[in-house]
Amino acid sequence: MAWVEIEKPFWWDTPLWLAEGVDSVEALHNHLWREGGLDNEAWGRPRDRAAFPPPQGVGLWTQELLYRMLECGLSPAFTAGSASGVLPNPVGYNRVYAHTGGDASADGWWRALRAGRTFCTNGPLLLARVDGRLPGATLRGPRSVRVTVRLLGSTPVARVEVVQNGVVVASAPPPPSGAEELIAAVRFDEPGWLLVRAIGADRATLRMATTAPWRLSVPGKPARVSRRAVAFFAEWVEERAAQLLAPSAPTRASAAVYVEEARRFWRYMALRANAD
Repeated sequence: MAWVEIEKPFWWDTPLWLAEGVDSVEALHNHLWREGGLDNEAWGRPRDRAAFPPPQGVGLWTQELLYRMLECGLSPAFTAGSASGVLPNPVGYNRVYAHTGGDASADGWWRALRAGRTFCTNGPLLLARVDGRLPGATLRGPRSVRVTVRLLGSTPVARVEVVQNGVVVASAPPPPSGAEELIAAVRFDEPGWLLVRAIGADRATLRMATTAPWRLSVPGKPARVSRRAVAFFAEWVEERAAQLLAPSAPTRASAAVYVEEARRFWRYMALRANAD
């Protein structure tokens, strides 16, 4: 089975790779360490450091890029990686858990990952349900849904948040460890998505957990595709094209076909856009 992953969503070729099709993107990657981290976008498009300041900015910018992908109607699985043995992380520091429904086989785990029945963490175990459904489920509306959370582990958590269509729409104190609590009731009248994340109390690095998204569906209405998110990636393609297709660039001949494919893809996505 072939599986295509973007390790870090800020890498320069991300919008070209998205146009070709990817299976997963790391929500927690090896720039996040148990103590400190790499505060840069190595081999990538630099972030706005005023909007996403250190030391947590590189990790929160990663989340923002994932949200912009979801806002385009894309659905990569969320994964994680630690670079243990290369960078100062213990094995499995950034990790992904999949709800396999009792199927402990490798194939069962991969099916659960693709279906989005997952959460990623470098801190607490985040067991979240929306109306009793696991991440990856599609919820039909319009209606209000109930978000419940249970946290396990010793990592101090500052807050638990619900992110809907890229915006934090609810924030609550963490429930006591092991206790399941209702943290929010969220209304949706239009298609979109939501996820739950837990932000750690350690401010020297980003300790967090995030679920994969739930999809929000409304009969008779197309899936949400954000004009602003599509424009963001289309502009990024042009920035990368200026590098790859510069007259002196050694990549000029080999990259041209991929740049044109990406341009066509994002033009198509712009025609599909139906929100903000």
